[in-house]
Amino acid sequence: MGSLVAVSIPGVRAAAIDAFPAGKYSVKNFKVQDYQDDGSVAWRVKGAQADASGRWVTVQGLIAKLFVKEDEFSVQSPVCRFDRLRQTGSSDEAVHAEGNGMVIDGVGFDLDLDRRRLKVRSRVRVRFQGRSAAALLESQKSE
Repeated sequence: MGSLVAVSIPGVRAAAIDAFPAGKYSVKNFKVQDYQDDGSVAWRVKGAQADASGRWVTVQGLIAKLFVKEDEFSVQSPVCRFDRLRQTGSSDEAVHAEGNGMVIDGVGFDLDLDRRRLKVRSRVRVRFQGRSAAALLESQKSE
């Protein structure tokens, strides 16, 4: 079994460190996160299982949280393949994302953890909730 460790040193940008960088490893019920320069969490990835081989990690039961300013975005998918060097992930599976008054569902996605960006490739459905929906409707009335 391998494990992932998140390191936090105040005032120093920290990153996820692979405790076992060589070979193939599996980790069950894991959590790894990265920090912004101010010490706050930039992103957190959880999963039911991660199978690592070199720079590639296949995550089963992905739950990723992206923290952007005061907002939190959650990304969920049954499976995602991550490139540990680039901090990016992709999948052809279904994706569900929520945050900032939006709910997004689709099929296939690309996720950039460091830039905190999600691109949903197809069958995209977006629903607005709460104040965000009201703001969107109000802005369309004034046009």
